Amino acid sequence: MSVVCSLQRRPVIDHRALSQLIIETGLSPLEAQLLSSRGDLGAHSPALPILLTTPMRDMASAAMRLHEAIEAQEQVVVIADYDCDGATSCAVAVAGLTELGAKIGYVVPDRMVHGYGISPSVVDLALDHYPNARVILTVDNGILGHAGISYAAGKGLAVIVTDHHLPGDTLPSEALAVIDPAREDCPSGLQKLAGVGVALWMVAAVKRLRTAFGMQTPSLNFLLPYVAVGTVADMVGLDVANRKLVSAGLDAMRRGNVPVGIQALINEAGCVPAYITTQDIGFGLGPRINAAGRLDTMDSGIELLLTRDEKKARQLAKLLTETNDERKRLQKEAVDDASLVLDFTFTEDTLAIVKGSPNWHPGIVGLVASRIKEKHHRPTFVFSLHDGVAKGSGRSIPGFHLKDALEEVARRAPGVLSKFGGHAMAAGATLENVGALEAFERAFIDVAKERVTPEMLENTLWSDGPMPNLSVEDAARVLRHPWGQGFEAPAFDDAAVIKEVQPLGSSGLHWKIRAKIGDNDVPETVVMFNQPEPTVGQEVQMYLAPSLNTWKGKTSLQWQGRVLN
Repeated sequence: MSVVCSLQRRPVIDHRALSQLIIETGLSPLEAQLLSSRGDLGAHSPALPILLTTPMRDMASAAMRLHEAIEAQEQVVVIADYDCDGATSCAVAVAGLTELGAKIGYVVPDRMVHGYGISPSVVDLALDHYPNARVILTVDNGILGHAGISYAAGKGLAVIVTDHHLPGDTLPSEALAVIDPAREDCPSGLQKLAGVGVALWMVAAVKRLRTAFGMQTPSLNFLLPYVAVGTVADMVGLDVANRKLVSAGLDAMRRGNVPVGIQALINEAGCVPAYITTQDIGFGLGPRINAAGRLDTMDSGIELLLTRDEKKARQLAKLLTETNDERKRLQKEAVDDASLVLDFTFTEDTLAIVKGSPNWHPGIVGLVASRIKEKHHRPTFVFSLHDGVAKGSGRSIPGFHLKDALEEVARRAPGVLSKFGGHAMAAGATLENVGALEAFERAFIDVAKERVTPEMLENTLWSDGPMPNLSVEDAARVLRHPWGQGFEAPAFDDAAVIKEVQPLGSSGLHWKIRAKIGDNDVPETVVMFNQPEPTVGQEVQMYLAPSLNTWKGKTSLQWQGRVLN
């Protein structure tokens, strides 16, 4: 059964109203139209250096403690997370504080051994590697790590938490500082920062403090590509702050001011540095880094990000590509497996989806949930059932807050969830045991029945109007902006006549077509993914997004499309 889609066009803003923005920024009329229709008025938001001074709760005490650690050359240990945001957060903290003079190392949990975040076992891991450690700094985790933080404090360690996830009912009271813009008492207004953004704020605060004490401090601009990659890969909302961060990182990457590890990833993914976009990060760089933590440990990913050896970077980037290829294979098998059941059981009355299997690797359940959610447009949770433990990941639809739903499940079905956390659109959960999956499914679906409205089940596609006639240069100018979650990339809709159809791959779901679109007499090349085969001569309404495709050193405009009728 197909998802009900509705098409809505964004408002057209009179070019005269955009003239001042065009003059101030040098934008083309199309760029100005696209940005303004999404509420971006461009030049009037604070510059990035000013933005980085925005205060966060506990930042001053944390910066002072790290300054003291640098002065005394105390060992600082970063405890990272095993996704791309966690890896780039670790790179920002380690590389940035190293430049400021810190004696610093890192450990990262093994997904299969330690689970997520700071825990007593991860603290022991840190002490095994760094017996003289005095300060623990968490990145992209820690807000829910009460037990691990208490354990570390009992060992005489000062713990500084930097995180962006939603807190629980209480904050970790034994931490020296808890820096998280998601805290209700944090005045920053930066709740949409990724973990890597919070890490950058932390390093910037230490730099400002040391500068205020009269010390020479280096530029930290080399950290911006890490921040761009982690922010886009974590799919956080691209508000003003995140767009500033991503834009700065992309600009640095296009100019070639990029750490050797990220440059190796760019080369391995076949991206063209001068044209690199958020799409390249989301589909090329991010998945390669993520693959390390999904199927193995994140050590190779962080090692790649931190190395300054070009040969080693090339070797690690190639290794991550191979790991990512294996991730794709496992993901396809799991999605196909789940779809066999859903194709027979899914109806318009289905309001939420819960699936689990012992055959699914725990590192790919979030990706499987995402694919199922995209296909069926329902809140979805997918679990890996291994060794008596059910570890799951969920994805949601606009309007259904996944973390709040899990809190309600925990209230209604005590003893089912052993731990959970996350955001409105993505969350993770571990069940008390494999047998609790059925009870979780019942409770989750009951919550969905009460909170999912008919309006939420309609997947709205937003269009920027009829397809424009773009050159490669026009498309490159449009795509240079930080499009992504909550700031969707340009897309258009137009009438089309199918002229040619060629299969892409052997799946029977991907196609390369030539189509006469709108009033353009010259057929355009369009690629279509996960769709039925179109028919030559068919008249259709198409939804079209511009992209850049590079083949054998030549970059061309390529439209990605889907048939709406």
